Amino acid sequence: MGGVLQSHQKSLFTLNRVCWKKFSLGFLEQVKKLGEKGKTNFIKVPPVMDKLHKSMPTTLEDAPIMKFRQKEGERTCLTYSFASALDHAGARQNASEVCLMSKKIMEKHNTISYFIDMLKKHTKPLNFKILKVNDWNIIKNEENNLIVVLLRGSDGKEDHCVTILGKWIFDSNLKNAIPLTKESLDLCCSSDDSNDHFVKVVQALLCTNYMNMMDKKAQKKRKK
Repeated sequence: MGGVLQSHQKSLFTLNRVCWKKFSLGFLEQVKKLGEKGKTNFIKVPPVMDKLHKSMPTTLEDAPIMKFRQKEGERTCLTYSFASALDHAGARQNASEVCLMSKKIMEKHNTISYFIDMLKKHTKPLNFKILKVNDWNIIKNEENNLIVVLLRGSDGKEDHCVTILGKWIFDSNLKNAIPLTKESLDLCCSSDDSNDHFVKVVQALLCTNYMNMMDKKAQKKRKK
């Protein structure tokens, strides 16, 4: 999930300058403590990469707006993409609360499992089912399916999450959601500095009960 940081010589653990620039202090403190204990050789890097796009793709007139966008240098693609999709679906209170939890979630070394656990224990719990990625075709996502997806790009990195709602991709690096196509997935895996393309889905989390959290206006609209 994203990559690994390696500790060595048991209790001796150091973090180089590259790590200090790329990750938050809270996350690095966890890494340091795990390394000093000498029990963990590899630590999963959270899927939180920002991919800068100064020139935005032409958006469709009906493209949903990304309510929550990460700024350059932030590491919030998991939580902000999911919160924006929730907001568009009409579960606005949950969306705002996910956004508020963002910093705490994204600093954890076990980011995705912690994300699932946090939302499951929330006062308005959201539940997830882990999909078998080999049996699920991302392009053929069903209309009401809300799915958090960890992507692998052609650069080999697994450090970026987007959220799929029906036939829209919510990517926190963009101003609007984009249609669910192979070309759009390629865009999600690239940036202004790279021309990488989408290779595969690494992990997919289906939110099974988000429609129960939708406000009355959104529920009425869906029934029509």
